[in-house]
Amino acid sequence: MTSPGRGSNGGSDASTLENLQRADAAATESFDLDTQLRGLLERINQTLGASTATILLVDDAGETLRPTAAAGLEKDADKPQPIPVGEGFAGQVAADRQPASIEDASQAQADVVSQVLKDNGVRSLFAVPMMVEDQLVGVLQVGAVTPRKFSPGDRQVLETGAALAAIAIKYGRRAAAERDAREEAEASVERIEHLQRVTEAGLAYLELDDLLNELLDRITEILHVDTAAILLIEDDGQTLAARAAKGLEEEVERGFRLPFAAGFAGRIAASRQSVVIEDLDHSPIEVVNPLMREKGVRSLLGVPLVVERALVGVLHVGTLTRRSFTTEDAELLQLVADRAALAIEHNRLYAQRRVAQILQRSVLPDELPWLPGVGLAARYLPASIASAVGGDWYDVIPLEDGRVGLAIGDVVGSGLEAAALMGQLRNALRAYALEGATPEEVAVKLTRFMEAQPGDPMATFAYACFNPETSVVDLVSAAHPPPLAVSPDGETQFVEQAPGPPLGAGGAPVYRGCDTTLEPGSTLLMYTDGLIEQRGHRLVDGQAALASAAAAAPFDPELLCDHILESLDAGTAGPDDVAILAVQSVPATDGTMHLTVAARPQELAAIRRLLRRWLMSSNADQVDVSAITLACTEACSNAIEHAYGPRDASFELEATRLDDAVEVAVRDFGQWRPPRGQDRGRGIVIMRAFMDDVEVLTDDSGTIVRMKKKLSDSR
Repeated sequence: MTSPGRGSNGGSDASTLENLQRADAAATESFDLDTQLRGLLERINQTLGASTATILLVDDAGETLRPTAAAGLEKDADKPQPIPVGEGFAGQVAADRQPASIEDASQAQADVVSQVLKDNGVRSLFAVPMMVEDQLVGVLQVGAVTPRKFSPGDRQVLETGAALAAIAIKYGRRAAAERDAREEAEASVERIEHLQRVTEAGLAYLELDDLLNELLDRITEILHVDTAAILLIEDDGQTLAARAAKGLEEEVERGFRLPFAAGFAGRIAASRQSVVIEDLDHSPIEVVNPLMREKGVRSLLGVPLVVERALVGVLHVGTLTRRSFTTEDAELLQLVADRAALAIEHNRLYAQRRVAQILQRSVLPDELPWLPGVGLAARYLPASIASAVGGDWYDVIPLEDGRVGLAIGDVVGSGLEAAALMGQLRNALRAYALEGATPEEVAVKLTRFMEAQPGDPMATFAYACFNPETSVVDLVSAAHPPPLAVSPDGETQFVEQAPGPPLGAGGAPVYRGCDTTLEPGSTLLMYTDGLIEQRGHRLVDGQAALASAAAAAPFDPELLCDHILESLDAGTAGPDDVAILAVQSVPATDGTMHLTVAARPQELAAIRRLLRRWLMSSNADQVDVSAITLACTEACSNAIEHAYGPRDASFELEATRLDDAVEVAVRDFGQWRPPRGQDRGRGIVIMRAFMDDVEVLTDDSGTIVRMKKKLSDSR
């Protein structure tokens, strides 16, 4: 190879410029890269009087040249052979990045000229590198069928053409990349629109059958298919049954079923992967549903319905003409399948939740009994998670000897099975309690009951017998959270006992009861662990929060329950059930009622209720009950308002039944202040109007108001 010199075919400067202009015009007259390059090569051939012109582009690695565009005599142009950089004529030009020429190919070495050029009879070659910003793009090569020496003018034309071709390729590639990016963006937008159509939130509010049919309508439109169907696995786990269909409606109407792992749908279910049949008539996969052939289905695509690795069923679509489904088609169909699977599972859980809640509420007390000397309140909150519903319960059981049975428990597990076991456990405990069994005996009997149940059920529970006359509580616990005792003045204390193991834990468990005294006006709060357990928090922190909320709660059991639920954010329902049972000791017939009450206005309602109950148990008539209650309320209001102010404190109330009268004393431990505002300071007047005797004694330790009223039946 030699560098080209001036030859006899070189043109004048004017003709060279004209040739360059013609080449430039050819390079810019088309925006299609292939057409543009071919037009450029044809002009170069015409300008140089060459027989063939070829553009060879270097690959990304810079190691190989591959013919990309040609104009001229080449045979087998549709089968270009790559040329390693550094080998052959064009490869050496690429390696050296310098122009080169061969005046007579017959005199060149055997491996310099390619066989394609030899087959076309090319005798002379001239090539220049194609460069853009010092980077090699490829080689522009021309050839003639006669021996020839290329001139400097030829070189100028060819180098200009190479530069134009390199620029055209650079910008052509950029335009192609932009076009591809634009098409990809448009495809992405279209795909997002498809995804939005099959995942929009509004679908979640449809009933299951309506949802499945809507999804099938949308997927047939999006994928341009003729049929679509959803088959679900039945409870036996061995059968697929048609649940919804589009274009194959008879499949549902006929109740089509097929054994698991059989046929097209069965293969999808067994493999849990998408399956494609391009031509039903020539498929190795057997299609057992005769409706497919009746409808003329030709091609099929199916995907599994899976939720948390559990197979729910199969979704498949089909066309009446032969079609090759793409990977994108399968991905979109799988997305629809995932959406449908979640909807199906949600529907099943919701149905189970409804049954569990109905069962659970059917065995919880509709209302708590009215019992002398006992104040009761209870709350039950179902879990916020559908699958968590089921295991918490409580019960209040009036016993023949005047005591009250108080039970609360939590079955381990959730859902319908837990709710059913909870109902059985509650009924069994009620039966044992009514037989007169002690709390320890009840625990042993329930252990035997649980051992007779199928599977390995387990539960915690606490059972207490409360005697209203003595205020004594006998308590036994099977791994249940300890009850909380709350005094009228807000002091709290957990009733600690030695709990036995959970019911169903196995072995020969020993349950030891304990007893505690519930002072008059005090409340015992029993609860399930959902009230105090929070993810990421220690159990002791939950108990401390419960004690703090109870200390600040109103005296009344109903208000106390509401305050605790609100304070612990349990009112919005958490991930577990919550049950609470509050029992308050109210002295009934011993002739005296003594209360220590927090000095808060919200306690007045509870005081009135307790006093009314005590007066009625003391055989006072309704007129006397109303008069004494009103006067006592005024005395308590004065103690709250005048004796303390905005700080925590307490006062005492004591009511005593005499032979023919009732005496009430309200004592505080602060310093009274003058009445504030207008229409105030009338409490003493009201007390004296409704009571026979009223005495107010004040000293440095506080104030005591003594009131006495003779009962009507004793006048």
